[in-house]
Formats: sequence, C-alpha cells, structure tokens
Amino acid sequence: MLIPVAAGALFASVYRSRTMGAVLKTLGSHGRQEVSSAHTISRIAGRLQRKSRTGGTAMDTELTHARFHPSYCTAPGLFRSLHKGQRKMEKLDVTYCWGSYKMHFVGKERLGADDMRLLQVIVALAGPIGVTLSPDPTKAIPLALRHNLAVDDGRPLDAIMLSCSASKLLAETGMTDGGGNTNILKASLTRMNSVTVIVTYDGAIASYKMLSHIFEGGSKQLHIALNPMLADAVDNKPPFTRIELNEVRKLKSDAARLIHQRLCGFVNQGQTQKVGLDRLCSYAWGERANPATERKRRQRIPDAARSLSDCGWIVSEDGRNQFLISRPSGSGPVKCESRPLPKYRSHFSK
Repeated sequence: MLIPVAAGALFASVYRSRTMGAVLKTLGSHGRQEVSSAHTISRIAGRLQRKSRTGGTAMDTELTHARFHPSYCTAPGLFRSLHKGQRKMEKLDVTYCWGSYKMHFVGKERLGADDMRLLQVIVALAGPIGVTLSPDPTKAIPLALRHNLAVDDGRPLDAIMLSCSASKLLAETGMTDGGGNTNILKASLTRMNSVTVIVTYDGAIASYKMLSHIFEGGSKQLHIALNPMLADAVDNKPPFTRIELNEVRKLKSDAARLIHQRLCGFVNQGQTQKVGLDRLCSYAWGERANPATERKRRQRIPDAARSLSDCGWIVSEDGRNQFLISRPSGSGPVKCESRPLPKYRSHFSK
C-alpha cells in the first residue's frame, strides 16, 4: 500500500480517537491498491468518524479545530460585536452571495461574538463525538432534534447530532459552570435555534435552522443538531475551512475573534492577503456608524489585528490603513474555495 507524503499532515489532523485505527484498517483493506490523494483518506476518516463514534465522552475529548462551511465565516454581519441592549433592539437579517449561492440568514435577535464562539465549540465537538442524524429517526431525542431543524429541501439530507454536558461547552468557551452562565448558554442556543437559513442556487431553494437543541435541566445534558450544510463541512465534504481552536483561545476581544473567523473563511493556511482598515472594521461591527463611533472603532482595530500575532499569524502595516496578513501554515487540511465545487450542487433539490 502506498500513501502519499501529503497524507501525513492529514493523519496529524485527525482527532485523537478510535478513528485513526479505523482509517488505517480501512486503508489496509485496499491491499496493494495505491491511495492517490490525501483527500481520499480524509473522506474515509470522515465516514468512519460519523459511523463508528460510540466510545469516549465529550469531557475527555481534546478539541483542536472546527471545520466550517466558509459562508458561515464570511457572511457580513452574521456575527458581530454588540453593545449592551443592542441584541434585543435589532433582528438578524443578512443576505449574502457566496459564489453561486444566495444565503439569507433570518433570526429574532442579532448574533454576537459569544454566539460565534459557542458555535465554534459545537462544530468542533461534532467532529469526534457527533453521529449522523438521518431524515427519519425513530428515537425520541433524534426525532425532536430533526423536527426542530425544520429541514425543507425535497431531498433526504443527513444532519449531525451530538450530546454533551453544559459544563463541557462552558469550559471550552472560557466560562465557569455556574447558574448564571448556564442561562447565558441556553439563551445563546435559543438564539441560534431561531435562525433560519434560506439558500438559493440556480432556482432551487433549501431552508433549515442553524441548529436545534434539547436541554435536560436535571442532568444539564445537552443534545444538539447541526444543519446539513454545517454537517457536510464537519464530515470533510468540501467546501470547508478549518479554524484552529488553539488560536481562538488566545484571542481576548470580540473584535479579534470576529476578525479571526472572517479571515479564516478566505485566507488559506500559508497564504497572505492585504486587507484595509475599514474592511476589518466591517468584520467586527458590520455596517458603518456615526463619525465619532467609526473613529473609535478604527482606533481599536490595529490592536485587534495585531493580536493575531499571538496566534502565529504575521500582521504588518502596508501603507496607510492597509494590513498585510499572513496565516500560518498548518498541519491539517484546509479548503477555502472561492466558490462551491460542482459536486456540492447535490445538496439542493433539482
């Protein structure tokens, strides 16, 4: 059996679970057949992660990265820095064209950097402990999660579900396990559960919730389902982008976290992009504000951008109000396609 050198980086990125042994066993079944690409191994790893995750728990799972669909990283204003009271005053209504797709996110409240951080952890956990949520589950909890996802596509699309404790999610987002923080966690899940994603491609329309959840108050156990688009990214199906959680944990401000996720959506590992100051402001706060507020935001952005240096990124000013931002080369696969791959059309009813 021949395995290309490029596959070594891929193996390093697979979660520390039984999946590694299962991948090797599956590859061994090929006998002398050459495995021609790391992507082939990636797809095997993804399938095995989804079908054979029965051991281990969320509490003993080390989270290294989250695989996101790029549109959830680059949609302007989907997640933004919010001042006190702003969330209740404004509804979420974001329309975004990603390649040939038109994405429309609608919700009862705005989503903040805290919601984004929680979603990163949920998506990361779905990698090692998530299981496939089929269109027709029979057990009570999967059935309720699937119903609340409100998938409307015309095709039988799989989602992904996971179960973990509220303590695990709070710990991973840097919060203590207290009553007040548990309520904050539940409120964030409810906000994201209320977000409907409507995707239009070439005349076809699909819609579903961002996620659904069930909270068991007595045990503080959470059951969460991610929609089919997020599930595909978790399952190594391109297009997806990789967000390093070790980098996220080092960022201290909302602006820095929002800028980091936005950049991860279109800057591949080892690549450099030039980004203007005003554009970085839009990554953190969305639309423009009055002149005084804009001036304060512009003063805060350079520090937020330079804080990426603590994560291994290289940030330098290139002329007035321009930044050269280089993403570090990583050990795992990352795909930030500028537009969806043709095979991804199967996600929609045609």
